[in-house]
Amino acid sequence: MWAPRLVLVLVPLVLSVICILSLPSRGVAPSLSHSMSKTHIKSIITSIRDLRSPAHTWDSPQGPPAKGSGKGGGGGASGFTGGKGGFLAAMAAAGGWGLMRAASAVEGKSPDRTKILILLSDTGGGHRASARALVDAFNLLRPGEIETEIVDVWTDIAPKPFNNFVQNYQYLAQRPLLWRSLYGFGRWGPFRRSSNEWTNLACNEPFTDFIAEKDPDMIISVHPLCQFVPLRVKRRLGKPIPFVTVVTDLASAHPTWFHKDVDRCFVPTEELARMAKYHGVPDSKISIHGLPIRPEFWSSVGGDALGKPGIRDSLGLVRDKPNVLVVGGGDGVGGIVKTAKAVGEGLDGSNAQMVVVCGKNAEAKKELEAHDWGSTPVRIEGFTNQMSDLMAASDCIVTKAGPGTITEAAIRGLPVMLSSYLPGQEKGNVDYVISHGFGSFSKKPEVIASTVKRWIENPTSMAQMSSIAQSIANPNATFEIAKEIIDLLPDPSNPNLRSEYEIGGARSWRSAWLRRPKGLDKFESMMD
Repeated sequence: MWAPRLVLVLVPLVLSVICILSLPSRGVAPSLSHSMSKTHIKSIITSIRDLRSPAHTWDSPQGPPAKGSGKGGGGGASGFTGGKGGFLAAMAAAGGWGLMRAASAVEGKSPDRTKILILLSDTGGGHRASARALVDAFNLLRPGEIETEIVDVWTDIAPKPFNNFVQNYQYLAQRPLLWRSLYGFGRWGPFRRSSNEWTNLACNEPFTDFIAEKDPDMIISVHPLCQFVPLRVKRRLGKPIPFVTVVTDLASAHPTWFHKDVDRCFVPTEELARMAKYHGVPDSKISIHGLPIRPEFWSSVGGDALGKPGIRDSLGLVRDKPNVLVVGGGDGVGGIVKTAKAVGEGLDGSNAQMVVVCGKNAEAKKELEAHDWGSTPVRIEGFTNQMSDLMAASDCIVTKAGPGTITEAAIRGLPVMLSSYLPGQEKGNVDYVISHGFGSFSKKPEVIASTVKRWIENPTSMAQMSSIAQSIANPNATFEIAKEIIDLLPDPSNPNLRSEYEIGGARSWRSAWLRRPKGLDKFESMMD
């Protein structure tokens, strides 16, 4: 009966391998033979074998559920995980069962400070920016009382090939068709659930060791791939650690963001609140505040009290000329060269200026710096920490549909001209901007240029869009989220939450339905 379950694991695994092998070989993703070492495979085989040993223990004192009973844990994988002691969950946990013990007073952890662990993957800059914003808010609300640590758990903790998420994302983000195919396939329920289980099988043990060592009082996820496995780890540890998800997408998101077992799910919009409910998160666990954004945007007034002319003076821009801000994204993704050239050409002869921010795209910066812009004053920037002032000095913005940039632009009251989006999670952002009436979208540089020129020539229309943008923005969102998270924190002086805990302390069971698969001995001997 375990054969259908094995098929559900192997099918996404094979597809994942195909995708990994299709990526460029120059360090972006390792080959299968390198990533799945003999040691790794043998440890999995050992885990399967140890399931039937008398020393094996379960995370439930009642032992494993009856065959086919119970709800599937983690994202509704009913019948696949077999409840708490499901087939794949047990395999994932078996490798380190009974071998690890952690005390709450780990080295470097202050006994009188609350420890918050923030999990993410640096696939795009928005996740870390939101995490840092929350840390800044915690430090202002409870100075000296909260200890925080931000960890790219996939790059730093996960085994190969899972530790290559960032490089693979950067490759795929520049190939929208490939990204859309993988993103769409990942939304499909059977694939999503089975790939979650395979990921848990490979990553549960290192994640468990890591979280037990850190011994946090709370875990915050700011990434869609930081729910399933960490929540399994939380259940395995048996410690009541509050787990919070802060969704950093704006109006559309991947289903992996949402898990019914979180203690609170913060979403920025009504659109994502409906999506969270659809994927099983109870109403009582959903909070809507907005996106956590950088401290520079915690006020709806940017720069100083001098207004746009004064801020332009401080930035070295022309004081009395409207400014168009063209942004390519901090990670350099987006066709900024063609767009900037078209907008600059459209503004030639007008009473406007332009600032182009290329982010980390050094080639784009070099090409645009060498371009002849005619009579239009143009400044080319690379990566900059002055985005708040640049937005405050601008009258409209041209950007890809990143959630952070849209939110920050709305706080600054900027009409938004969207030039591109990453299929999947950013598609809804386009609809959000257009439906609320504070921007437009086109992939064609000439259409973008004509739209921006029309806006610049019609200050009344821009003022209306600016008013709409500010009306839907919430510059206090970061503080509101941080305050609600603080209310969920356990009391660090409570001995019941800071006592020693161990893994595998429950009653040992032997499950008749988890018999050793035929042929496993032969396969194991081949690995010696």
